[in-house]
Amino acid sequence: MDSVRVLLPRVLHNRGFHVQATASQVTFAAERWLHVALPQFATFLRAERFSHATLRIACTHGIAAQECTPLIPALLAHLHKECWGVRVEEVMVVRA
Repeated sequence: MDSVRVLLPRVLHNRGFHVQATASQVTFAAERWLHVALPQFATFLRAERFSHATLRIACTHGIAAQECTPLIPALLAHLHKECWGVRVEEVMVVRA
């Protein structure tokens, strides 16, 4: 019998929702991590979208962007652990 971890991606793929579900999973995990790693800047940072193995983080304050940028390798490591099987190669921090 297949586990849910194996079965769910297969069903999502068959129904055409795999890309949207994966993007939602990555942005949700990144958003949670940002709130824990940078609580003082949580209101200024938002995981906006995930597309083509790139996560885009929108930032409304310059200092928040400066604080977030050095933490990108730690965020990538967290996403590789949290979202196994999803290819996350790059994180972009952009001013919104």
